[in-house]
Amino acid sequence: AWAFATNRVDHPMLMASLSMQALQHQVLTAFRAQEVANMAWAFAKLEIRDQMLMAGLASQAQKPAVLSDFTAAGVSMLAWAFATLQIRNEMLLHTLGNHAMRPGVLSTFQSREISNLAWAFAALRVRDQPLMSALARQAESPDVIHTFVPQGLSNTVWAYGVLKQRNADLLAALVQQTLEEGVLQQFKAQEVSNMIWGLALLQYYDRELTSALARRVMNPEVLSSLKAQEISNIATAYALLGHKQPMLLA
Repeated sequence: AWAFATNRVDHPMLMASLSMQALQHQVLTAFRAQEVANMAWAFAKLEIRDQMLMAGLASQAQKPAVLSDFTAAGVSMLAWAFATLQIRNEMLLHTLGNHAMRPGVLSTFQSREISNLAWAFAALRVRDQPLMSALARQAESPDVIHTFVPQGLSNTVWAYGVLKQRNADLLAALVQQTLEEGVLQQFKAQEVSNMIWGLALLQYYDRELTSALARRVMNPEVLSSLKAQEISNIATAYALLGHKQPMLLA
């Protein structure tokens, strides 16, 4: 399943057969943490919303012997899969969140895993303040914050905004990283929209970044790729922040 998803091979009958086989008791109960995460990720990547399979994977993931083997990557992959398929399993997410906060696990989270896990909780509107605070502290680490790429930066700000988790230290660190030379120039339309929307939801105003994002939006390549929702979000965000940018709104 993982190989098919990685190579974007669409084969519904095969995936259905794999799901049926995986749900056999003797098979599912043999799944280890990485296999649970990979299976869920594969179905999410192929946009196959198999409720029975995902419920079975969630149940297997929460078994202590399996949960203890989850790495930071596995936690974020599994949460991302459920969020991508819009399957809201609060018990699973809180279990993964508690596991992620274990010292030996949290310290291994890198920028991609932090942004994916935060995004998953926000996408499913599941609040977990202790987890978001722990992820923020890890993200602020000097060896982590400088590895954030545009998608991770925008998704993280968006996630904290949607969940109304206003962490000034984290936001300042993310803003500073975004303003590093060459970073903002890589932002795509959705990333600009997500970042400014997240900042607006938190009422976090940084004039330098807000102006820089406006200039990025006016880049012809970015402007021409904006979707209706992104245009609306950007305009609303600038109004909420009270930032007048005549050329942007003209």
